[in-house]
Amino acid sequence: FEVAPYDVVHNRVEFDNYVGNAFFSEAAARLNVADRQELPVDGGHLALHGNSALQLAGSVLTGHAAFARGASVDISSFADIHVVGGGGTAPAGATVVLNTSVLNSWGAESLLIGGLRRETDEGTVVDVRAGTVELNNQGSTLAGSDIVLAAATNLTIGDGSSIVST
Repeated sequence: FEVAPYDVVHNRVEFDNYVGNAFFSEAAARLNVADRQELPVDGGHLALHGNSALQLAGSVLTGHAAFARGASVDISSFADIHVVGGGGTAPAGATVVLNTSVLNSWGAESLLIGGLRRETDEGTVVDVRAGTVELNNQGSTLAGSDIVLAAATNLTIGDGSSIVST
């Protein structure tokens, strides 16, 4: 067999190049599909679940092209979830404590805390898993373009806590 550069192969054979981003976007427009499917250029989806405990301290790469959809991040646990920042604290013994500065640093286009999203024929469904979600971030702000806090029993926004849509 022979290994040849692209230019050599291109001159010997005839073929068409198809790019997924363009192909699927054009197909959605041609078929009048209002909500196009996710494309390779989009930011993607990250789902994190801790059954009884969860600690998040790292970075998440959510970059995407300006014309593409941003990343969505779901954070879930069967344990109570405490979102803290600034002067806010979680109760002693809390096993799921999320820091607003870490969550903000991820730059997710959509952030869901307390459940996991799934797609059905009828649309997006959120399976709420946390019994309690508590935001206690006096002196800091949980910021993002789409933030959803979901709890089966108790959703608490502490005094002086802040959520801002960007």
